[in-house]
Amino acid sequence: MRTPILLALLLVPGLAVSCGLQLGDEQTPQAREPEIFSAVTLPGVDVLLERGLDHLQGQRVGLLTNRTGRLRDGRRTIDLLWQAQGVELVRLFSPEHGLSTELEGRVQDGADGHTNLPVISLYGQHRRPREEDLEDLDLVIFDLQDVGVRFYTYSTTLFYLLEACSDLKQKRPDSAPGVMILDRPNPLSSYGPRGPVSDPNRRSFICPADMPLMHGLTLGELALWRVAQQGLSVDLEVVQLKHWDPASHWSETGLAWIAPSPNLRTPESALLYPMIGMLEASNLSVGRGTDEPFMRLGAAWLDGRALAQRLRARPLPGLLAEALEFSPDSGPFQGELCGGVQFQIVERADLRPVESGLKLVRELIDLGGEEFDWRRVDERLAHASTLEQVRQQSAQDPGLGEVTWSSGLLRWRKGVRPYLLYPRSWD
Repeated sequence: MRTPILLALLLVPGLAVSCGLQLGDEQTPQAREPEIFSAVTLPGVDVLLERGLDHLQGQRVGLLTNRTGRLRDGRRTIDLLWQAQGVELVRLFSPEHGLSTELEGRVQDGADGHTNLPVISLYGQHRRPREEDLEDLDLVIFDLQDVGVRFYTYSTTLFYLLEACSDLKQKRPDSAPGVMILDRPNPLSSYGPRGPVSDPNRRSFICPADMPLMHGLTLGELALWRVAQQGLSVDLEVVQLKHWDPASHWSETGLAWIAPSPNLRTPESALLYPMIGMLEASNLSVGRGTDEPFMRLGAAWLDGRALAQRLRARPLPGLLAEALEFSPDSGPFQGELCGGVQFQIVERADLRPVESGLKLVRELIDLGGEEFDWRRVDERLAHASTLEQVRQQSAQDPGLGEVTWSSGLLRWRKGVRPYLLYPRSWD
């Protein structure tokens, strides 16, 4: 029988996480005073190294990661564990876009070029770890940079890992590994949860749970919520960030931006991802195949100058939109000349990514008519009443679409409160 090294979590507000809280502690997130940090942010992996790896001695470990899994000094989490004395790193797992974060489409199993460790793709033939991938492990460590958006698939991969470990533990308790999450900042956290909570029965790989479009949590917090919500039987530990203020922007963390996927190349593109990514299922180019994806959008049928004029008359908060023509090298309208707009962030604090995305939908309905396939926006919005309200409202309505999601958002904020590891202004 394996000796458990992690604390079984949850179903009560006292969280067993690496900050030192134990089950039964009275301290809760809402009782904490906001902190002002002058030190640089330490990701979970640096905190793990800081406290030492002694508790991993003799463990057979799997690691779910990609190129974003690095220490502040640039070393890979893979290499840290591979070189750690007494730790047996057995295999790697990779999410969508592979270990390199540069692949599009289905990803095959492979091997890491430096360590020659096997890499099991969780965006290939299988999207959930199989029993044979887990049963010989004591622990799976999870280290990925997320962007805080429901349809960004790394949260789905995390949920699938937790569910697979729980299923195995229920079948064979002595064969199930624990899960350790090395937490990282949510680059959208300063805006809090925003947008509609997805409609029931809309489950898919880009809609893994009833969550707002911008969930507002780190992946560590999201995992704690998911385990409690689903009643999962999994030994879970979250290694918290140090010196991170959820109200801060990425540039204030002192961390290098490593693209978590091929087209989120800058922190600025991550800020606009909820707005522009929301529209990607429709017949628009979101800049894939250009030098600034998710900072522009357009289509062969779109009059970019007319759209820019409308956005000057009714500006999107924090943004400047300029008319642009571009020809994508890949994706929709590959090789075609597209009319569109280029966005420039002029005031980060004023951004309203979800609301601005819906205002764009309204403007495009007016401009594009039957050319614009607006109905497909709901593939990512996942909230039919919001889209219908946007269609019926005027583009001049300052609260476009918000009335349909306000109650669901309030329930979300209350529901996740026990699992917050970092103080929030919206809590």
